[in-house]
Amino acid sequence: MKKLVVLIIALSMAIGGCASMGGGKDEEKKIEVATDNLEKVKGDKEVYLGQFSVTFVVKDKASATSQSSMFSKDRAYAKAILKSELLGVPEETMQAITDEAYKSFVSKLKAQGYTIRNYSDLTSSKAWSGMDKLETPYQPSAVGSFFKGDQGKTLTFTPAGTDLLVYKSYPSAPNAVAPYKLAKLADDLGYPILTANYRVHFANMSGQTDRTMDYNTGERTYSAEVSFGQAINVQPTSGITFVKGVSSTFSNKTGYAQLETPVIIGGAFGENADSTSGAQKAANAFSSLLGMVSGGSSKVTEITVNADPAIYARGVSQALDLTNDEVLKAFTSGE
Repeated sequence: MKKLVVLIIALSMAIGGCASMGGGKDEEKKIEVATDNLEKVKGDKEVYLGQFSVTFVVKDKASATSQSSMFSKDRAYAKAILKSELLGVPEETMQAITDEAYKSFVSKLKAQGYTIRNYSDLTSSKAWSGMDKLETPYQPSAVGSFFKGDQGKTLTFTPAGTDLLVYKSYPSAPNAVAPYKLAKLADDLGYPILTANYRVHFANMSGQTDRTMDYNTGERTYSAEVSFGQAINVQPTSGITFVKGVSSTFSNKTGYAQLETPVIIGGAFGENADSTSGAQKAANAFSSLLGMVSGGSSKVTEITVNADPAIYARGVSQALDLTNDEVLKAFTSGE
């Protein structure tokens, strides 16, 4: 029996939507914080705050692909790609959000009985002068020509008058400063050094796929879908790390209190628009036509969120304040 391949590609997104930020079910989800090695800093009530940063995701991509198993002779597939971009939020607003979140963090830490030592004493030390710094707002460069046109975009801010250190840690936690240099600095100064780094996304994007077969006709159907919804979310691995002397990178590892699940504030803060270019639509049509012969097809949709900056700022500040509460609660418990 001849096999017929039918391709179905769907992308769902909320086009339109009023600008409002309000309570949704997402806010009721339990926030999980992962911790490690906090007992090493328990009882140390005087600390330096070596860095506080907020990274804003302003451009991203998600995809979903439906296909047969790698051992199958069937090479048919359906692939859906959604690219999204946040527009309308000036850098001044992001800087103000960062400054506010920093003040909240410092206030909450002091309320727990901690003393934050003078930042100028930290930055005037010889070890600090030897650490690599980045200009803010910091935007990473594209990595290789293969990713050009597809890479996401982020902007990282620190509070006014403070440094952003070069990140040299594992990829899943890019906001972690090279631990040995900070440990050496903590050893020289005689006090633990904290860093707090948060990453904020403007949307929830998720993909799902399906593959079915009609055993009477031999007909197979592949479908792929990427969904998009406005929602401020502080992403996992955002949180606090600390070092306490040189030994903290060896027998006493660096400790942390970081989000294991995102902090989400649901609700729209702007208007969505399908911004797929004419050239991309033509490429989608060609892919669909080619799929009739090859059995594989893909579709790319581009969406922009034209944000109301005041509503966006209110949502992000709320999410960061809640994140401060959760990670500091875990950190100050020392467990």
